[in-house]
Amino acid sequence: MPASRIAVSAVVEIDEQNSEEASRISNSLLAMLNCKDESWGKSRFDFVYYPEVRKAKYILYGTPGFIAAVLGTFTMLCAQKE
Repeated sequence: MPASRIAVSAVVEIDEQNSEEASRISNSLLAMLNCKDESWGKSRFDFVYYPEVRKAKYILYGTPGFIAAVLGTFTMLCAQKE
């Protein structure tokens, strides 16, 4: 089955995040999308930051390959912070 027939969505929620860190991650994802792999097809992400509870949400939509690449990026970014 071609990956273009499959659409996947995911929400990544990060607690205790300040606005600078949230913006840095958002900018990294935006850079990924600006030079995205053609196999990702129509992919996108939305970003919402809740300063009152210091929580960021990254809403992802696209092919399984796109979602896997973005989740890999989150894994790498979280490992760098630790």
